[in-house]
Amino acid sequence: VKECGGASAPSGCFEGVKLCQHGEPECAADTLEACAMAVYPKPEAYTPFVTCFEGAHESKLSAAPACAKAAGLNYTLISACAADENRTKALDAANAKATAALGASKIGTPWVLLQGKHVETDGLLKQVCDAIGSVSSPPAGCATA
Repeated sequence: VKECGGASAPSGCFEGVKLCQHGEPECAADTLEACAMAVYPKPEAYTPFVTCFEGAHESKLSAAPACAKAAGLNYTLISACAADENRTKALDAANAKATAALGASKIGTPWVLLQGKHVETDGLLKQVCDAIGSVSSPPAGCATA
């Protein structure tokens, strides 16, 4: 629906059945990631979990507890969030609204935002390191960027 695109979409646009591009397994994985981000809102806390879970284990739900442990996160808190239907509906609505705010310019995946602006994935490490370097000392991994 046209009125549901853009930053000023009414909240009712994001109610109802959650649809995921690749089916229910993706929906469940997205819920766990959203909960990890909600329970541990600092990127430096949740990023190792997401990298392990989605990157190293291709979002296999069975890997989530081990990825949480490796990231130093409490999986019991994350899974409790994922089991709370009201909380996950609110998280899904917030994430859908943020995606809709990108408007029609979001074409395809991956869609990477760096400091709120779309960037191409070619040379992504250098772009991230340059952005970090503008606010603090870049991590050691940036030496090769």
